Formats: sequence, C-alpha cells, structure tokens
Amino acid sequence: MHYIIGMFVGAILGTAAFGALIAWVLRKVVTVSMPISYIVGLIIITILGAWSYSANGTMSFVDALGFYALASFFSFFILLATRQKAA
Repeated sequence: MHYIIGMFVGAILGTAAFGALIAWVLRKVVTVSMPISYIVGLIIITILGAWSYSANGTMSFVDALGFYALASFFSFFILLATRQKAA
C-alpha cells in the first residue's frame, strides 16, 4: 500500500512540475490564458507519462492513462493554487 501511495504522490508532483513547464513554453509561443495552458500541459504530460510507464510492461496503457489522469486532476488544482496573480 505504501508503494502505491508513494507512486501516486510522485505522479502528482511530476505531472505538476512537467505540466507547468510545458504550460510555460506554450504561453511563450501562443497567447493563451494560464489555466488553459495548464490543462494542455497536463494533457500532454498525462499521455507521455502513461506511454512511458506502460512501455516497460508493468501496467497497460489504459490503466496507466487512468492513473496519470487522476494524478493530473490533483496537479491542476495544485498549479492553480500556486500560480502567481497578475499585479
């Protein structure tokens, strides 16, 4: 059970970090609001994370996609809570 909780917390932190990085790059390239860029970044990292996790055969792609989608759901609220407000 501890392994699953640790894996889930790591997935939340990882998707938040890499999703924010992708969102930052997206905002530099295209004019888009911050929450929308977070959503797009998290969708991209969810698919990449599920693909990379299912590549080693531990979990099927659909199971990994569900796992990372749930982690991205929580990551989105972390990103919204920690974003900088416009001055």
